[in-house]
Amino acid sequence: MNPHRIAVATMLLVVFFAGASVAPPAIAGRRGPQQFGEVKPDKALVYFIRTSRFGGSGRTQYLYADDTFLGVIRSGSYGFAYVDPGTHLLWTNWTRVTREIEFAPGETYYLDVWQTIGIVDAARGKALIDEVEDFVTPTENDRATAAGQIAHRYNRAQRKESMKDKAEVATVPRSVGLPEKVEGMVKVPANTPVTLELLENVCSNLTETGETVWFRVADDVTVDGQVCLRKSTLVKGTVREAEPARGGGKEGVLDILVPALTAEDGSVLPTIGQIASSGEERGDASGGAGLAFGVFGALAVKGRQAYHLAGQTFTVHIRQETLVHPGAAPAAAAGPAAGVPIPGAEAAQAEPGASVTEATPSGAPVLKALAPEPIRFKPKKGKVSDTVVIDLEAEPQPREIVVYEFGTWDIPEPVKATGISRHGKSWRCDFAGWDLARYMREGNGDSVIPIKLRGTFEDGKPFLAEARLMLSVDRE
Repeated sequence: MNPHRIAVATMLLVVFFAGASVAPPAIAGRRGPQQFGEVKPDKALVYFIRTSRFGGSGRTQYLYADDTFLGVIRSGSYGFAYVDPGTHLLWTNWTRVTREIEFAPGETYYLDVWQTIGIVDAARGKALIDEVEDFVTPTENDRATAAGQIAHRYNRAQRKESMKDKAEVATVPRSVGLPEKVEGMVKVPANTPVTLELLENVCSNLTETGETVWFRVADDVTVDGQVCLRKSTLVKGTVREAEPARGGGKEGVLDILVPALTAEDGSVLPTIGQIASSGEERGDASGGAGLAFGVFGALAVKGRQAYHLAGQTFTVHIRQETLVHPGAAPAAAAGPAAGVPIPGAEAAQAEPGASVTEATPSGAPVLKALAPEPIRFKPKKGKVSDTVVIDLEAEPQPREIVVYEFGTWDIPEPVKATGISRHGKSWRCDFAGWDLARYMREGNGDSVIPIKLRGTFEDGKPFLAEARLMLSVDRE
């Protein structure tokens, strides 16, 4: 490499790690002992946390909600602020870092801030605060700097956010007036929390913007002892944004919205429901690669994908007071609703590759089915087996075949085979790996999940099949 290129690469690395030429003074904010806010019923309490990293450690981040200054965070520090309920554009003085988030009143949020802004749950947020320890209080100089940045950079942050590839998610309009008949109805208060369980795996490199994601209500929601929202009720979410991880340690992004729930009587309850997550950034890894191999080495290091696995729970909130007809009181030992997957159901007794041959009430034959290889899923890297093979023992050729049930759940959209070919005495059916892996629930270690298939032969006659698929999840 010629001397000129070496000098350019060195200068870029210095800017990347220290940021001195474009950053405010490094001694921004006053570090001090930990402080915590008190929850206010009319505000959202928002903690913002920046963990210690080598890359960019000399740069201070100023955080804003729209045109309101929230605070400063240096490497290995945190702060908090009170934010009005509603949707806000969160952004930093590094205006490429933006995120639109809706806050509910009286709730506490924890934001992990660096190259993206992501919401983490309370347990993770508290752990990050304990890790960084230092609370940063903005100084008067910081507030003066922030005023200038809002004046000159807020429009830039708005443009950056508007350029993102986002899906349009239909919202449920606020209802006005009362139903014609209110006798026997109960009021579900505004801001009522509802816990949802994710029914499928999502990953920023595999899940696409605009896709539907399914949840179920984790527990009965009751008002005055009456059930307004039944446990195991299916809930539809939409992926508003899915951005894969990139070079330079830039983490992946997922933004999933749940705009409404359906009550026991069929009424629609508008919700504040958002999963705004980021992967684990790899700024330190890219920094080490930069020192060893220059700028191009740093850019070659990809961040981690954002992901969530089936079975994780999230909380949404009822947007407004809503009248509903309640259902019956919950049973003392009510089980999950039919057709909804049960964590680990049948997996403990199942053997990989086992086949089933019993007849069905419809009289359609049930073919022997074998899945010889496991599905391998690495969520942090966004990698999954390209193809999953299921072999069917049959003489006539299958014309089409789909997987329609995982465990005990009839999935909303059956997964169709991408190819069917002769393989010895069997017919080999190929499926896209992620199309199946997204519906498989991780257990302890490798998980074996029973699945059901259906299809038709060339002569049009139907058949059924059952198989057992193994899912191997590597979180490293």
